[in-house]
Amino acid sequence: MRSLRPDDQSACKTGATEGVTIMTDFNTLAERYVAVWNETDAARRKALIAETFAEDSFYVDPLMQAVGRDQLADLFVPLRIMVGDRELSLISMTSVFGTATDIELSELTLETFLPANPTSAEILRTLLNA
Repeated sequence: MRSLRPDDQSACKTGATEGVTIMTDFNTLAERYVAVWNETDAARRKALIAETFAEDSFYVDPLMQAVGRDQLADLFVPLRIMVGDRELSLISMTSVFGTATDIELSELTLETFLPANPTSAEILRTLLNA
């Protein structure tokens, strides 16, 4: 996925290729990326995407693609589950076997859900140890 906006000089620098912005502050990128995934309000999520991603940002995986901020806004939908009186917030990650020589493995896609914040990580640890 192409990411941060070129005018965010605190976190980015222009690379050797003209017009290409390279993210150099990975902590900032991770924080902003997770914030977009965690935002439940569609309008606020769209605003976060506009603040974080370049207009020509894109996301491509074997199952889908999104080009531009509007399509990215439709892609980022957080998964939130109430566990008792606590909210579990998860983000999704899809993995594929790009170098598999077996046809079945080359077609396999794994989706995992990861805790989106420390509170969710603690809830999952508690559930696993119960």
